[in-house]
Amino acid sequence: MERSLLLLIPTEFEWLSISETLRYKLSGLARVEFCGFGPIAAAASTTRLVMQGGFKEIYLLGIAGSYSSRLRLGQAYYFAQVGSYGIGIGSGQHHRSAFKLGWIPWDSLELSYPSRFTTAIPLTSGFNTPLHLSPKLLSVCSAGVSTTDIAMCLEHHPDAEAEDMEGYAVALACRQFSIQPTIIRGISNSVGERDKNNWQVAAAMNAAAGLFLANVASGENAQ
Repeated sequence: MERSLLLLIPTEFEWLSISETLRYKLSGLARVEFCGFGPIAAAASTTRLVMQGGFKEIYLLGIAGSYSSRLRLGQAYYFAQVGSYGIGIGSGQHHRSAFKLGWIPWDSLELSYPSRFTTAIPLTSGFNTPLHLSPKLLSVCSAGVSTTDIAMCLEHHPDAEAEDMEGYAVALACRQFSIQPTIIRGISNSVGERDKNNWQVAAAMNAAAGLFLANVASGENAQ
């Protein structure tokens, strides 16, 4: 019987790295959909899909940039929290978030993740030594390109260890339906590295797919 599980992938660019791995293994296990690039597309797509009903588990799988040396290139991680940066007033040093302005009740949302799995998976088969990480993901409206961009993000979210553009939007959309999603991101690059020739997209996405499949196969409900 098909599980009520929805797997969201932001872009075809990310999906191409894992399509052959997941296409056959997910038969009867999950529905795979693109949620789109960036927070607006991700929020709209996630809301539309969840409104169709029947999903009890929602995963977001994709790449992310790392702020932290703790998160290794080519490995994948569950995230315990996701925050948002870039929505509010002003920019740079003048930016004030919607949360600090009192316009929204949360600047970070809790995520679901299974406790019995390590939060990282190596490029080869099998798990590496558990790192026992529960890192925080930061969703931005525009990816960081400079040390100044990075400093501004970390000033507002000093505990953030990785950057994406869809996580907070997906989590907020799910929250409206009382669903706590699970986010798995493979670390493809350091934040600020814009030369894609230096990114490890295939390794990062395959690590993320491996972590996802291990959890789905276990049948364990995330907590």
